[in-house]
Amino acid sequence: MNVAWIVAAIALTAGAAGCTSFRAVEASAGMPGDETIFILGVSPAHYRVKVFPGTVRNGIFRESGLRLAAYYGAPRDGYVVGKAKPGDTLAITLVREVANEDDVLGKDFVPCAGLKTMVFKVPQSGVFYLGDVTYSPNRHQLEIRYSGDAGAAQSYLASRHPSLGSTLGTIEYELLPVQMACSTEIYIPIYL
Repeated sequence: MNVAWIVAAIALTAGAAGCTSFRAVEASAGMPGDETIFILGVSPAHYRVKVFPGTVRNGIFRESGLRLAAYYGAPRDGYVVGKAKPGDTLAITLVREVANEDDVLGKDFVPCAGLKTMVFKVPQSGVFYLGDVTYSPNRHQLEIRYSGDAGAAQSYLASRHPSLGSTLGTIEYELLPVQMACSTEIYIPIYL
């Protein structure tokens, strides 16, 4: 294998690991023609969420091994705004607690060993509100509270993302277990 290819792969992996947001919709962005916008309230601000595509079989969500995250990042002013392909099934498959909003490394929590997470089907194009998720640590576990305030999300949309329009639909979600390992360690083989 070419040494330049190995160095490029390592640099790309290191750069991706340092990202603090992935696929976040910028405030100036207009409606994408072929994707759906989702809005999720996340608090407190030093928690990042990974929303990943997959499938539901026998009432269990399975993360796709061939796709990229639909969203990874921290909330901005209390909300994450991501985009996904209509028809995709998405779930929150990782929550990372960081010391402050600029940190990259932190403590990861994954919904494994029968724990449930928010799973939803992406509707056809538009802007949709999922609900709000509040996280609080409790020893080695994460307490999660789900709630909803569509009025607050609508106000956020109007003030922070006016180019996305004024119509905000809602998405129904389920709380389902996820088939995944309880470890979030990533191994990168280096061949010499």
